[in-house]
Amino acid sequence: MDELAKTFFRESIYLLRHYIAGILLKKDLRDPQTKKPLSGYWNPRKLIIFIDKNLSEEEKLQTLIHELEHVIFGNNPETQILKTEIELWYLLTKNQKNRLRKYIPKYRRIRKLER
Repeated sequence: MDELAKTFFRESIYLLRHYIAGILLKKDLRDPQTKKPLSGYWNPRKLIIFIDKNLSEEEKLQTLIHELEHVIFGNNPETQILKTEIELWYLLTKNQKNRLRKYIPKYRRIRKLER
């Protein structure tokens, strides 16, 4: 397995369990400043990842991976985040993707993550 995927997965699980306050599915998610539609959004002040409720299950997982990159890599340019997201999508194993998928709530409510 690629070292990037291994490190990303390990860091993601740690953050989901111990740092991120929750994941919220929200209908018609929009950028707080520009009001443009978004698939996902990381709010560092509230420590919440927002994901558009209308996305398919696969798109929700891709969005979670993308937003976790923002948490892990901070202020990397969006172009770099997108490039890494594509790379990670192919490098993460099916088992790893399934484990990440379990953190996505099935309904609109916020999912309180393990502390």
